[in-house]
Amino acid sequence: MHYGGFQFTNNSFPTLVTNDIAQAGLIGNRDGLSHRDKHLANLMYMCDASCSSPPTCANGGYVDSSCTCVCPPGTSGATCQTVTGTYYEAPCGDQSITTAGTITSPNYPSIYPPGQHCVWIVTAPAGMQVRIDFGAFGILYRSGGKCPFDWVTVHTDSDSIPDYVNCDEELQNQSITSSGDRLALEFHSYGYGNYPYYQKGFTASVTFV
Repeated sequence: MHYGGFQFTNNSFPTLVTNDIAQAGLIGNRDGLSHRDKHLANLMYMCDASCSSPPTCANGGYVDSSCTCVCPPGTSGATCQTVTGTYYEAPCGDQSITTAGTITSPNYPSIYPPGQHCVWIVTAPAGMQVRIDFGAFGILYRSGGKCPFDWVTVHTDSDSIPDYVNCDEELQNQSITSSGDRLALEFHSYGYGNYPYYQKGFTASVTFV
């Protein structure tokens, strides 16, 4: 469990970022211990010490005090031997956009749902740049000069550090062009309340210039 990526910021930009933007939504887990946290705790306290013949767990599973394997996300079976997916779920959005089109917030034009973290990554043809033109844009309001609840970031150069962090109606009818051939867009909804007037979401068209 740890702080969110915008905790303690004094300029509304993130204080903690991931090298891989697709994993940015993993920052700020407040729901409880992860599988790997529990695995470490079980090892520290030797929870399987009383097991006469503990199983050998595969793919990151561990033996708990019940002498059975506890399997990580993306695995199943008595010894976690079957891989069914990945440990981390992929974020919503599309991380491999190479054609012009439209990006919208989840559930648009209806109110976007809480607890979302979406990432769109657009790559332009060689020698071109990505241009994104926002139409409607309605994200929960700023508070104290920051976007503490819901926000949209636009990365025109670096996947890690955004060039824009916006909420409210700040990007409505605005256009942004990447500095190179790649542009990334993040959307995050914390789930603070239910305010249809402020949480309308956004729509944006993607072109290459």
